[in-house]
Amino acid sequence: MKRTCEAFTLIELLVVISIIALLIAILLPALGKARESARLAGCLSNQRQHLVAINCYVNDQNNYLPCSKSYNGSGSPITLPVVWKMEIARYMNVPIHNNGSASQMPTADTQVNHKIAEGVFACPESRQTIATAKFKYGEGGYGWNLYYMGAFDYINGNPGSDSNRRVKMDEVIRPSDTITHADDIDFPNQPWDGNGMGEMLCANKPSKITITVKDGGGTFHTITIPGKRHLDSGQATSFVDGHAAMMSFQTLSTGKGGDIDYYYRRDKFN
Repeated sequence: MKRTCEAFTLIELLVVISIIALLIAILLPALGKARESARLAGCLSNQRQHLVAINCYVNDQNNYLPCSKSYNGSGSPITLPVVWKMEIARYMNVPIHNNGSASQMPTADTQVNHKIAEGVFACPESRQTIATAKFKYGEGGYGWNLYYMGAFDYINGNPGSDSNRRVKMDEVIRPSDTITHADDIDFPNQPWDGNGMGEMLCANKPSKITITVKDGGGTFHTITIPGKRHLDSGQATSFVDGHAAMMSFQTLSTGKGGDIDYYYRRDKFN
């Protein structure tokens, strides 16, 4: 009896390959969205850990929240605008000083440990990475709401103005609607220099819909805020009451009840 060897024809193989390619093309965007959602979940987890540390800080500091820029004992400025990270890092076993100390505050940029831009202080979706062992402003991708929740230390040497001093938690009118910190704006050419540096590294208020910043090479850039880091639609955002949530660009840039900066203000118009 004659045996025959059956095999796919070239046309059949091409059809199978075409079907596989089509399925991959359909599935890849879904897989991409799933990865983006996972990175958003990781970012929100980071921020919830920040919020636990912030609550510990508040309990230890007579109800005062962290702020962006602080001062040492003599009133001299120390690293700006990431002091809030240093103030809560000690509650997360993250060294803030390059000598490994979790309590000794740095008094110069070169003393800031780059760990405050890694791990729990780094958004998984951020494009900002550490290029050297020396910490650079903005790396990690999180920024404090410095316009309304404390740009300067009101206690330790420089009062600033009432609008940007360190804030007590009980001064916040609606804690569940008031941002502490959030994703800041990504721009990979670090460090920032001169104009816009402090504004770049915060949960920026919508009444400044665009800001002009200068990168380390001296080039100016106009950037729209708030950001759209996650799912191309918004940013992970933390609130004074201790919750973190994804907030859309539309919601943050519109505000509420005619108050464009509603989610950022510690005082509310409505």
